[in-house]
Amino acid sequence: MRIVLADQRSSARSALRMLVRAQEDLDLVAEAANAEELFAAVADSSPDLAVFDFDDFDLSATDVLAKLRKILPSMAIVGMSIHAENRQVACSAGANSFVYKGDPPECLLNAVRGCKKPK
Repeated sequence: MRIVLADQRSSARSALRMLVRAQEDLDLVAEAANAEELFAAVADSSPDLAVFDFDDFDLSATDVLAKLRKILPSMAIVGMSIHAENRQVACSAGANSFVYKGDPPECLLNAVRGCKKPK
């Protein structure tokens, strides 16, 4: 599964990068620090999945989701947040899954793998 990661904080991207790269079935194809970088990365790399932090960007998470769906409708999206209450917002706005940043890393991996399309 080809993945794009987006988080404003370089430390968070680094941790996510290490987690994804440690998985044999996941391929990190791009990283982004803001919404414009995320949109460009998705357009350039056509990933299977985008993982992005709902709390980071100048645009609302709903606007980011809408634009991602326009760029690559078939792509799965996992939203992350330090606010557990954003789960409902994420799913209502079209995210395939949501991960609370306070959960263990396995929760993110489970969410990512839950978006995997059967072959």
